[in-house]
Amino acid sequence: MYRNAKAASAFIPGGTTHNDYSFLVQKRVGKDIESRGCVQYEGWKAPIYKTGAQSDTTAAAQITWFPRESK
Repeated sequence: MYRNAKAASAFIPGGTTHNDYSFLVQKRVGKDIESRGCVQYEGWKAPIYKTGAQSDTTAAAQITWFPRESK
């Protein structure tokens, strides 16, 4: 996924720019187990808040177990 957002200088002094990239992978490992991983990178400029280009990266992992119904 990619997202680009801008705010005009008339709305926020100095304007803002935000770029967001993310990648998600999901895989069924067995009949009752699924794994998922996600990485996101953000780059932004908001001179009214902080000078210069800023960035951050986030990663997450998840394992889901789907228990079988007992009879």
